[in-house]
Amino acid sequence: MNKRLPPRRNIFGDPIILQGGLGPDLISPIYVSADRKDAVADEMVRLKLTPSMPDRKIGGVELTPQQYDEYAQLAGKPLRPILQQIIASPRYAKAPDFIKVKLLNETLSRVLEEATRQLQVKYPDLLAAKARSRIGLPAQP
Repeated sequence: MNKRLPPRRNIFGDPIILQGGLGPDLISPIYVSADRKDAVADEMVRLKLTPSMPDRKIGGVELTPQQYDEYAQLAGKPLRPILQQIIASPRYAKAPDFIKVKLLNETLSRVLEEATRQLQVKYPDLLAAKARSRIGLPAQP
């Protein structure tokens, strides 16, 4: 393995240390340590939510490994506390599962959109590529 490559990360932006995933190991994006109780991961598994990692491209531009690592962290780090707060709320507890799934999926999307915006601000070439694609030009000139 190349020591200069960033680590693989889970949807919460944490480095993956392979100890086994929640759900079927081959398809589970949610990895946790064996000794840690995680209400968010448990709820996602219970609801059969299988969120995917962020795309490796933004606006048609392939992210470098470092940019993608930063993107995964920007999208993942705020996710757990936000979802914890939602799951702990009394209104959430009373909601039917289909509403819970919709709420969690919408939250995942909003957090990913914010991470995308933050990365585009830091790397203006990604924002320029998005603008180019909006008007029908190739992402990279």
